Order: sequence, then C-alpha cells, then structure tokens
Amino acid sequence: MNQVWQDIRYSCRSLRKSPGFTIVVIITLALGIGFNTAIYSIINAFLFRPLAVRDPQQLVILATRDRHTEVPHCLSYRDYQDYQQLTQVFSDVLARREFPFAANWKREHQTERIWISPVTTNYFEMLGIPPALGRTFRTNEIRQPIAVLDYLCWREKFGTDAGVLGKAINLDGHSATIIGVAPESFQGTQIAMRPDVYVPLQAPGLSGVASPDRFEQRDAHELRVIARLKPGATLAQAKVGVDLLAAQLAAEYPDTNKGVGVITIPERFARPEPQVSASLPAIAVCSMAIVGLTLLIACANIANLLLVRSSRRGKEMSLRVAIGASRFRIVRLLLTESLILGVVGGTAGVVVANWAILVIRSRPASVDLPVHMDWSPDARVLVFAIIIALLTGILCGLAPALEVSRSDLTAALKEGGGRTTAHKRRLSSLLVGGQVAVSMLLLILAGLFVRGARRAQEVDLGFDRNNLQLLSIDLAKQGYDSVLATAVLRRLSEEIEAMRAVRGVSLATCIPFDQQGTAAVFSDEQASSRRTDALAVFSNIVETDYFRVMGIPVLQGRVFDKHDDEYAPREAVVNEALAQRLWPGKSPLQRKIRLAGGPVLQVIGVVKTGKYAFLNEQPRPYLYLPFRQNYASPVMFHVRTAGAPATLVSSLRQAIHAVDPDIPVYNVKTMQEHLQHGYVFSTIILGGTLSGLFGMLGLALASIGLYGVVANGIGQRTREIGIRAALGAGNGAILRLVLKESTIVVTAGAVVGITGGLAAARLLKRVLFSVNPIDPAMLLAMIGVLAMVATAACVIPARRATKVDPLVALRNE
Repeated sequence: MNQVWQDIRYSCRSLRKSPGFTIVVIITLALGIGFNTAIYSIINAFLFRPLAVRDPQQLVILATRDRHTEVPHCLSYRDYQDYQQLTQVFSDVLARREFPFAANWKREHQTERIWISPVTTNYFEMLGIPPALGRTFRTNEIRQPIAVLDYLCWREKFGTDAGVLGKAINLDGHSATIIGVAPESFQGTQIAMRPDVYVPLQAPGLSGVASPDRFEQRDAHELRVIARLKPGATLAQAKVGVDLLAAQLAAEYPDTNKGVGVITIPERFARPEPQVSASLPAIAVCSMAIVGLTLLIACANIANLLLVRSSRRGKEMSLRVAIGASRFRIVRLLLTESLILGVVGGTAGVVVANWAILVIRSRPASVDLPVHMDWSPDARVLVFAIIIALLTGILCGLAPALEVSRSDLTAALKEGGGRTTAHKRRLSSLLVGGQVAVSMLLLILAGLFVRGARRAQEVDLGFDRNNLQLLSIDLAKQGYDSVLATAVLRRLSEEIEAMRAVRGVSLATCIPFDQQGTAAVFSDEQASSRRTDALAVFSNIVETDYFRVMGIPVLQGRVFDKHDDEYAPREAVVNEALAQRLWPGKSPLQRKIRLAGGPVLQVIGVVKTGKYAFLNEQPRPYLYLPFRQNYASPVMFHVRTAGAPATLVSSLRQAIHAVDPDIPVYNVKTMQEHLQHGYVFSTIILGGTLSGLFGMLGLALASIGLYGVVANGIGQRTREIGIRAALGAGNGAILRLVLKESTIVVTAGAVVGITGGLAAARLLKRVLFSVNPIDPAMLLAMIGVLAMVATAACVIPARRATKVDPLVALRNE
C-alpha cells in the first residue's frame, strides 16, 4: 500500500511538471467521457431508470394490435374492465388516458392552462405511491370531483401551501376538490411527460371525454393500461392469459373486437410509448456507438501522447530497472499516472455531460403536451462515468507502459534515453492509423446524416411549409357554445385576414405530424356495418380556404366553401389515397362514405396525398370534414403570411384578446418550427448534428495525434536529417522522406475507415432518409476533408525538418 501511495504522489508531481501535456489530456478525456456520459444519461432515463413506484419490475403494458393501425395503441374502458378479471396472472390493473389534456384553470382574475391526467381510482394504490400531503383516491370514488396535485404543480402554483387540502379548483368550469399531493419523486407513469393534476377517470366534466357513452364503446381505444404481475406469475403466463381473453372477446364481440389482439410488454420496453418503443433500442445503440468511437479516438490520441512522453523518460525507467525495479513495478507506476489522468478527466467529463444535457434540453418541444425531460445523472450514470474513466485510463496507459517496461537497459543508458525504437514507431503509427480510420468512419456517418436531414427537409410533404404561422385557442373551455364560438371564430378570421401581411387564414383541428383525428369509414359499395370491417383513416376538420392556405393541390372536384354549413348536405373531401382505396379506377366524386356510427357523407373533392405521420409512410388515406358542419374545439389558426410569420404573433394575440382577454393562446409556432422541433425532423437533425460534431471532434483529435507523431519522429531523426542535408539532400527530398511514412499511415487508416463507414451506412439505411449509403460525391468530399487536415498536420512539422542546420544537428549528437 505504501508503494501505491508513493506511485500516486510521484505521478501527481510528474504531471504537475508537464502542465501543457496534462491539460491537453484532461480536456481530451473530458470531451470524450463527457459526451459518452451525456448520451448514456439520456438513454438511462428512457430505458433503464425504473419508475418511482413499488416493485416496478412487475409492471407490464397492455396494448392493442389490429389491422387498422400499424403500431400498438390503447384499449377501451370495457376491454380494460375485462382484463382486470385476469386475477390468476395480475394482482391489479389500472388505466389512464393515453395523454394528459389541457384544461383552463380559472383563479381570481386570470386563466391558466393546466394539464390533467384522468386515471382509474386504483392508480396510486396499485403503484404503491403514498401521498406527500393529504390522501389519494379511494376505489369507490370513480365519479367524485376530486383531484390530487402533482408535487411540482403544488410547489410552483400553490407555493407548497398545506392549506390547499379541501380547496376547490375550477377546471374548464367544473369544480374539483383537492384531496392530496403526490410525492416529489413521482413523475407519473409516462416517460418524458408530467401532468399537473390527477382526477378520477370517470369524474363528470373532468375526464376530457366528450360523452360518458365513450366508456361503453369497445372500439373507443383511448386508455393506456398497466398491469402488475401477481407474485409468482411470469410474463409468459401473462401473455398466454391475455391472448386467450383477447380471443374470447373477439368471438363474443365480433363487431368491435374481431381481429383485435392485445400484446403484453414489460413496462421498461414500452417507453416512451409502445408506438415507438421498437425503434428506441436501435437509436440508443447507434448513439452510443458514435460517441464510443469518439472516445476511442481520444484514447488512441492519449496513448500516443503517453508513448511519446514515456519514450522521453526511457533513461529514468532504465535507471529504475538498474537499481532493482521490476517490470511490474514500472508498468504499475505508468498505469497509476494514466489512471490519475482518467479519473480527473472523468470528473471533468461529468461537468461536460451536465452542460451537454442542458444544451439538448434547451430545444423547445413542438408537441402541445406537458413534456418533462428528467435526464439528470443518477447513481447508475455516475457508476457508468466512473467505470468508463477507469477503463479509459487503463486503455490509454497500458500499451505505452508495456512498451517502455521492455526497454533495453544497456541501449537506453548508452543513448541517454529519448530514442524511439522501430517497435515504438510502429505502435505509434498503428494508433494514429486507427484514429484516422475511426475519424473517417465518423465523417462518413456525419455526411450521410447531414444529407439525410437535407433530403428530409426537401421532401414533398404535400403542403407548403413556408410562411405559415400556427396558434391554438379553445373556446369550449371558456364556456362558449357552438353557435357563439363559430361567430367568434369567423370574426377573428376576418380581422386576421384584413391584416396587411396576411395572405390567407383558415382553421383546423389537426396539423400534420401531430395528433390526428381518426374515423372508420365504409364505401357506398360495402354492405357490412361492423366497425372491424371499416377502413380506419386519419381525419381533420377544416374551415373554408384551408386547402389554399396550406397549399394543398385540389385534383378533382371542389373543396369546402361558405355554403357548406349545417343546413347543407353532409360532405367530405378525400385525399387521392383514400379515393384509390375505396374506389380504385373509378371517379370518387358524388360517391358516398358512411362513418361507423355516424352520418353518410358525399365526396365533393379529391386533394393530393401528403405526409401526415411519418416521412417514409406509404400513401395514407385521409378524410377532411367541413368545420361548419362539424364544430370542434380546440382549433388551430393557420395564417399564411407574405413575409416572416413571427412578426405577426403580437398582432394575432391582440386580436384574440380584444374579443376575450381570458382566452389562452397556446401552441404558437410556425410550421417550420413545428417540423424542426417535432419528432419528424428532430431525430434526423439531432443525429446529423451529433454525428457531425463527433466527426469533426474525432478528426481534430486524429490530426493532433498525427501532428504529434510527425513532430516526434522529426525530433528523433534530427541526426539522420542533418547527415542527409550535409551530404547534399535538398529540401524536397527531406520533405518527401518525412511525409512518406505519415502518408502511408493516413492512407491505410482512410481505407479501413471507408470500408467500415460503408458497412455501417448499410446498417443505418432505414434511419438515413432517402440517402444512398454508397454516395461517391459524399465519399470524395469526406476524403478531401481528411486529406486537407492530414496534410496540414503533417506539412507543418515536416517543413521544420527542412530548416535543420546540419552542423547544429551533428553537434547536438
């Protein structure tokens, strides 16, 4: 133990004597470890961090799969009640609305939006969540107007006042009595979202359900269902029980449950929602691979620096061997030094990780939901940082330590140390070649991601995304009935359209790449009335002029106008994909559509098929309904402007508040902002940004390593260069001599990197939107970038070699 402390004290003194070297190594490690820790912290929050509930490993998600929807989705309330009866495998089952919904909270003389999560009354009991204040729901309070506050809501909106218990809050004109506060550690059961208030699922006026009849409809798939495995029950047993019950329900209720299956997923593998959970592990692996490669370059760079540094200490190590130090003792001393660098670099890396997380979290969320990203490092992340710091220290120092410990004692003492043997030069070249290969791989991936992001931005979405301002209001929550609300919306539309910079204005209930309305439709040629036989489509309720404002081309017939009101025949506009699906090869105009459980509609027009949910989706059927025949709230204003839309926001707010100052205006964004910050483009853009950042960082580290190798090689070959110059070698010959070895190293590394990059690109073909993995132009560009950086890294020290004075070089020897 005393020898270990001696090694630590000696290493610290040695590092203090070389502040430049120490600072460079620590900064390099801080960047490499920091970015790895940041990405792992985000992955940990989504995939590994357990919910703050009792026995989270026992929780499973039940999700519906059917032929109408390509992704797992919710269950109905009646189906939820049936799955509650699986007591042989589940100890309890809860349900909540899929997403929280916004309510207007009126207090004193102001109105504020607050997010409500309707849950079954066994919610807190099943999860094992004790209240921080008051109590939670009782199972018999299914229709009581009561509320449990989230802890953050209690702190930020009520100032942690214990007197809130028993007080009533006004939510959308309905009163709810506060009975308790959830604990601070509990953020809900939905990763990345945190509601403000929990209410009973069936509380009148508080559940966000248009009609209590929705709870009786087996095809109203609106509830996320979470079950707790019974002690001793396995996931396999639960899947068997769920499958059997799903088959029974399909036979008993064929109109709604035919072809409907229910899958059972461990809660941790259904994050953030079952719809996208399948792609999350692949994204996590890809992200960790990219930052891991960056750290690998950093390790190779530091190993090279340590190899050069240890070579210069050859005489010192030889003297230690001469006075009895074993090879193990030498290796331990040098490894102690690299471990100290790793620990210090890891500590700095945690700081870098926190900074990187703050930068990533600063991106605004595009969805109108209570997004809450808790990516703060926990014990698991800190353990990861410690392990990676120690492993980095060992990886960086082991090869140099072993190389130095095998030095020839007689040769080292005779030459005075500082010589680099052929074996050391080969090891150094191998490390630099590896850096070049990995940086080339990262550059290729960065180029592909950037091109993918550019292609995604250029793809035809079916509408004009430029100069389009969006903002939402919800008059129903302000107590407006449909007649008064319609009059107010028309007045507002007229006032907005009269503004100087406005080129058009319309209303809609949905926007592309956000939550969509849904409908189940039958063609006039179908005799069946079973909902399971209907075609499930996305739908939108739109005002007149919507298609012109959005820039959606009309292919056949006409679109809605002011005459398509409640007194006119019920009408619809379909996109081309829906027309082809229902009436292939026939004209859809004047054909009839039946809505499951709804009216018969006459098709008056066909518009171009666009993109509605995913960039790579197949042509998706879409149904448009006229707003004047289908009043709905909330609505989103679509304002087409002549110039930058942001300049109109204050005028739009003033126009709305002139009508009613209590109307909350929310979801204020341009269509470009919605796309850039939403789930559609943000993943591609973030992938391009991160891979580009890490690619350039890796290239910088590789160029530094290459510069160090060439500079050190020149220093070691000063005598040889002096002799060649004395014998008449010109500057060009000396320059070629110096650059020959580094050119071979760079070329070999580039070839390996290109091979690996092309292989990785093929694996990422599904992620890289509309990009050919083998892109000659992109490869040539990346090779050109690497060639320029490598040339600069080699030529600068090489030119110094041409200025060596032969007399000075020979005298020094």
